[in-house]
Amino acid sequence: LTELKQEVDRLGFTDQVTLTGSVDDVCEHIEWADLLVLTSRTEGFPGVVLEAAAAGVPAVAYDVGGTAETVVDGVTGIIVAPGDLVGMGAHIRDLNADRERLDAMGVAARERIEAEFMLHHSIDRYDRLLQTVLTTDVANMLAPTPAGA
Repeated sequence: LTELKQEVDRLGFTDQVTLTGSVDDVCEHIEWADLLVLTSRTEGFPGVVLEAAAAGVPAVAYDVGGTAETVVDGVTGIIVAPGDLVGMGAHIRDLNADRERLDAMGVAARERIEAEFMLHHSIDRYDRLLQTVLTTDVANMLAPTPAGA
């Protein structure tokens, strides 16, 4: 966080950027945010990106874990090489200067959430998976393959 704060200061964004660090409830911060900046060095599937997108907030995030599955680079946000603070700062600066692009990414992020990540989508995917399992001859799938086959 210290390095990022220094970069924010160097770029002259001190009055425009709030660095919260880790928080328990991200929703109160997303309400006022124009952009989510995710500098995690490790991630699974970052739910915070989905929460931000649902609120129409695009993300600039390091390409770690499942982040690239949640951010469509150049469409719903920007993916940055892990640890590239200069690149992260440049993308933040560019989006701040191009509010139309920032807003369009926010709209695209929200539309993607509505199209792919709502609860009914997950239910439908699980239903299809279960139907496949129920109609597949699992016994034959698990049977050992004869030698030489």
